[in-house]
Amino acid sequence: MLLGIELLKNNKIKKFVGIENKNGPFYSAKKIIAPLRKEYDISILFSDGLSNLVSDNHPFLNSFDTLVMSGFGTKEILKILSDIPMLKNLQTIILEPRNNVWGIRKYFNNSKWKISEEWIVKEKNNFHNVFKLLKTKKINTLNEKQIYSGVNIKGGKDIIHEYWKTKTHYLESIVGFSKNKDLQKVYSYLLKNRN
Repeated sequence: MLLGIELLKNNKIKKFVGIENKNGPFYSAKKIIAPLRKEYDISILFSDGLSNLVSDNHPFLNSFDTLVMSGFGTKEILKILSDIPMLKNLQTIILEPRNNVWGIRKYFNNSKWKISEEWIVKEKNNFHNVFKLLKTKKINTLNEKQIYSGVNIKGGKDIIHEYWKTKTHYLESIVGFSKNKDLQKVYSYLLKNRN
């Protein structure tokens, strides 16, 4: 929500529609945008995903070219992304998954969506992976290393190195880590990058 407001205020976008699926955040967002609606084309909708929004009730969503999703786990993001074909003009996707970031890379592997950039952002003591995907005409393929350790990562050398170090220590502490093949591959590539 705050990102959309900032983009509108700085003339980076013409229209912003926020979507919330819980009553508390939905009503909070409505209060935040109420004083801004006279000056900006901004609205908030209540929905769990996109499928029931892209309909006769909200046909304007078909004209949107950018989708931003943050604050969700990868499983929830992938569920919502299954509705992407409904957004016919979509050209850019920005994602900030809370966990299992390799799942995002796997999902878009061998697709017409290219991970053009990936950032590691540190906020207080938390690291966030942020992806920018662009729709292309050709199929994009990632190799195993790219799936498990990242694609064109940006964010400052010190932050990236600290992320790799923190993530490897975290994975070492997980009970049952050795039984999860995905986590083993993530760990292996992070360890190589860290060293």
